[in-house]
Order: sequence, then C-alpha cells, then structure tokens
Amino acid sequence: MNKFVGISIIALIVALLGWSCFAAVAAEQKSEGKLPFDPAAAKDITPDAFKGILKVYKTPEMNASMPTYVVRGSEYVSLGTSFGGDGVYSIIAADINGDGKKDLVYLYSWGSGLHRTNIGAVEIGAKLIDHQASDMLMDRDEDIKLLSGSGKITVSIKDKPYADLYLRANKSGEKKLVLEKRN
Repeated sequence: MNKFVGISIIALIVALLGWSCFAAVAAEQKSEGKLPFDPAAAKDITPDAFKGILKVYKTPEMNASMPTYVVRGSEYVSLGTSFGGDGVYSIIAADINGDGKKDLVYLYSWGSGLHRTNIGAVEIGAKLIDHQASDMLMDRDEDIKLLSGSGKITVSIKDKPYADLYLRANKSGEKKLVLEKRN
C-alpha cells in the first residue's frame, strides 16, 4: 500500500470517530433536570434582552472549548458542539421565527487545529428549540459578526455583509436555519 493511501485511510478513520463523538454530543444537547455544570463556577453571558427570562452560561472549567448552555428553570440546551475551538463567542437577541419575540442567535467555533464557525438559533417559546445552520464559515472568529436590524439577521465577514439568516419551515412544518449568501 502506498503512503498516500495509508494516510488517507487513517484520516478517514479519525474523521469517522470524530463524527461518532459529535453525534453522541448532539444527542445530549437538550435536557431537563440536573444541570451538567455548576452555575456558580460558570460565566454568565446572558444578553440584556433575556435578563430575568433565561440565563446563558459559558463553562470554562470543563474543557478548552468552553461548553455553553441556555438555562430556563429546569430546562437547558447546550449550544454548539463543544468540540475544540472557542465555543460560543457571539450572541444576539433577534426575532428569527417572525413571532414578534426575541430569540437567541449565536456563533460558535469548533474543531481541533482548523477552526470552523457555525451559526445556531434558539427559539424562546413554550420550549427551548435549538436550530443549527448546515453552512460552515472558515474565516477567523473575530472577522465574523451577527447583525440585527430592519427585520433581518445578517452575517458579516470582515465588516462586509455576507449572508442573511432565516428560519424556514418545509411543508411538513420542520424548521431549518438557512444562510442565504448575498450577491
């Protein structure tokens, strides 16, 4: 077997193991009951728009990627993947679902070595519902920003509007977070 094929096989195995771990983490993202961290030891990063409604905690004591949780009463949702990277680094309040109420929209980076940025949104309703955009941005964390205004949520890269963010429902009512790139 040549060297290239051997390295490719090893890379594929490592990637598959990583995605298996990622799937296990994703399956445990939402729960009710006992929190998986101590709020007294976590950093409260709740945006002002949500004070008194819910709390957002970043937990640096757990690992380098600083898992972040939205907590409302006994219900909590884990944001992002908490698999390397910087974790959640930007949160804004914006109406992502068009119901006239503020939802939580966030950016998080993950990965080991090559950091990727993804976008998520938590609908704040009877239940906390987390949505993840399938698009991945490869720019540096500090270059990617979320902006809200004029009824839109815009993702900017290096201070230039890049895409608008929407929560869309298909015919069966399943919602999907979508990035529409600007021309």
